[in-house]
Amino acid sequence: MCQVYQIVPTTTYAPESFIIKVNKTSVIVNFSGQFQRILDASSISADDVSIYILTDLSPEAIEEFIRHLKSYYGAKEQNNAKIIAPKHLKLFDDLSFCSRQQVFSGQVLICEESLQVDEPEFSLTVQKVNDKLQFQLQPKLEQVNFDKEKIKNLSKKQMGEISQKGCVQIDDQMVYAKDISSVTKCGKVIYGEYFSAESNFDLVISQKLQGDNVFNMTEQGYPVKEFIQFYNTQSQQEFSYKGHMNKKFIVFPQKQFGFDSKYESTISQRDFNLLNKDFKQSTDNSDYDNFIEFYGSQGTSTSKYANVSAELLQLDSFQFLIDCGVATLSQLQHSQRKTKLFENLVILITHEHTDHYFGLGAVLSYYFKQYNVYPKIICPEDVNHYLFLLGLPVKSMLQMEKIQSTHSLNINGFQVRLMKSVHSPSSVHYSISNSSKTHEIVFTGDGRPFNYNFSNQNACKILVHEASFVNEQEEAETRQHSTFKEAVTAYKRTNADKLIVNHMSLRHANEVIVGDNDGGKIVEAFDFMVVMI
Repeated sequence: MCQVYQIVPTTTYAPESFIIKVNKTSVIVNFSGQFQRILDASSISADDVSIYILTDLSPEAIEEFIRHLKSYYGAKEQNNAKIIAPKHLKLFDDLSFCSRQQVFSGQVLICEESLQVDEPEFSLTVQKVNDKLQFQLQPKLEQVNFDKEKIKNLSKKQMGEISQKGCVQIDDQMVYAKDISSVTKCGKVIYGEYFSAESNFDLVISQKLQGDNVFNMTEQGYPVKEFIQFYNTQSQQEFSYKGHMNKKFIVFPQKQFGFDSKYESTISQRDFNLLNKDFKQSTDNSDYDNFIEFYGSQGTSTSKYANVSAELLQLDSFQFLIDCGVATLSQLQHSQRKTKLFENLVILITHEHTDHYFGLGAVLSYYFKQYNVYPKIICPEDVNHYLFLLGLPVKSMLQMEKIQSTHSLNINGFQVRLMKSVHSPSSVHYSISNSSKTHEIVFTGDGRPFNYNFSNQNACKILVHEASFVNEQEEAETRQHSTFKEAVTAYKRTNADKLIVNHMSLRHANEVIVGDNDGGKIVEAFDFMVVMI
């Protein structure tokens, strides 16, 4: 059987992503934002991948691709897949730089003009046009169709023999399968307009050529439908985008020709009504409000309900993006506030673990297209190296590795204080204070409990603190994270005005984290939550 699954529809800033399955062999094309999250949340399997095709090398697609390799191959000893790309990236020479083990040992094939690949289940022809790849895939599938009139007098035994041997003796006559049947071969799967002159194709994965009536490649909104119910309950508001439905197109056998919407959940839905039932966020969409918006509130890996770490602080018409996990750009563009990135944006990365910076390439590239300049950034050396591998000319304002205790600097009139944290060699907490000293916000990143003090006790003090664990004290200490109880203790010790806990583990998805919320001063973060300050 040959099937095509749409995973992520095309957007203005990234190509569509889909999986072509020929029997048990898969070809994955592109890795647009949220790809792995949608794949994890659906019933679609990406096992037995033979080829990865990157039709273009947008940073967002590359970041999702690396994340997929980490999650898919991290536990496997060997893999023999091929990567096909339109040009070479330094990143291809060091695909395992951010992992504890080798994540890829297959081939990287660069398509200079054209190339052909022959696999047991299909053949593939790739062309490079305007620095992007187009291809046609020919499955090696065929179906024998017996003529009903010619076989109606054959017994089951005779049919079995002709099916196995290709012929059968009937009386004095030898009857051959080819004389009473026809063979239908699977058509080609075509991506791009270069092959549009090809005749008798079965599926063109191109909205321009084929339209929505056969294969719907139109964006339908936010991709994980369970999240929408979660958001509506958490915020007491309606999420303004419809849930994206994965599309499945059955190319062969032809008797099943057509497509249908397919979305199956494999994880039980959590009891949404118990969580933060009294918390409601502001609906004011002014560009110049003071607020914190969460684009990722979960720790380590994404789920149907949450993305990984990313928070935007907007204060006195200036912006700070604290951490930038994978698909941050996609989250930003689905923001219910329709938040825009200002030209004065500053990016602060708390440490060198990939769930905190694998969305940087996409955000930096998008920002550069808007302003023709890159934003200021503070990040560890490992993140500098990652940006170098992506080919982005961006470097940190300072060397975080040299910070022993605290370090302060003035950025756009704000006092930004870096405080060494207990988590990784480069990890820090960030404190951001405005020039009028009316607000001070601390973002702890990952690590053991915040053990510093706010610099201005008269300011409005907000503590955004990780709570990877609820009561697992020993595990929190071993992994150098914090429990919810420890976050509350830090909040009370520092006399903060509000505590927002984030970076929760997926293991606690069905639990009530915040019980006593101290009169609404303690809040559990969720994606797209906005806290006005």
